[in-house]
Amino acid sequence: MSFGGRPKTENPKSKNIVFRVTENEYFQISEKAQRAGKKISGFIRCACLGKRINAPVSSVNIDTYTELGRIGNNLNQIAHKLNSGVASGVDPLDIHELQQQIHKLRNELLGD
Repeated sequence: MSFGGRPKTENPKSKNIVFRVTENEYFQISEKAQRAGKKISGFIRCACLGKRINAPVSSVNIDTYTELGRIGNNLNQIAHKLNSGVASGVDPLDIHELQQQIHKLRNELLGD
């Protein structure tokens, strides 16, 4: 019988770690966590476990990422037409280079 609520996690966090910091240290940690879009506990957990801490992606970057995906899709369609012989006049290597540049730009927009 289920009573609703949040489902149980596979690996629940059941241990607490308490440590003291100075006012200045707290301010610095809090600022860094906020810039990363994380709570202080999550930020410290990532930092201590050596996990990558990415800043949130701006909406401009998300929109640009999406638009570059559309452009990449168009390039794929052009490449398909060139490879099937339906179209000509464009060097397939140029298309391939553009596809690589779009892939690189999309990764940079997400901070990868």
